Amino acid sequence: MLNENEILILDKKGKDVTSKVTAISAFQVTIQYSDYRIYTYDKSNLKIITSPIVLNDCLIMISSKKLTNISKVLKFDHYIKVFFNNGSNKVYKQSEVTIEENLLNQELFRNVFRDFSKIKVTLV
Repeated sequence: MLNENEILILDKKGKDVTSKVTAISAFQVTIQYSDYRIYTYDKSNLKIITSPIVLNDCLIMISSKKLTNISKVLKFDHYIKVFFNNGSNKVYKQSEVTIEENLLNQELFRNVFRDFSKIKVTLV
């Protein structure tokens, strides 16, 4: 089984098949589907992307809706792979995703937010 943190393999339809890969050689990739069918594909029929960039401290939006329970986000070329806390993951085209910096993870903004919280408590 391949390390999904290091490689992304997409079929011709753009579907992530990384977790289904059972073997990879210089020219071919073997994929086993959930119904136990096994197929061997020529590498030229798949998109194989390595060396992702880790995106830390960011908010991920899909169609203006914030994704939650995210454990990790990786950028593979023009694809964003989001890993969730429940162990699942999903691949999005970069054009479908809005990535924003999470300002609450920066110390200055955390301190300001904390200070506002104290003011609210004092006024009540």
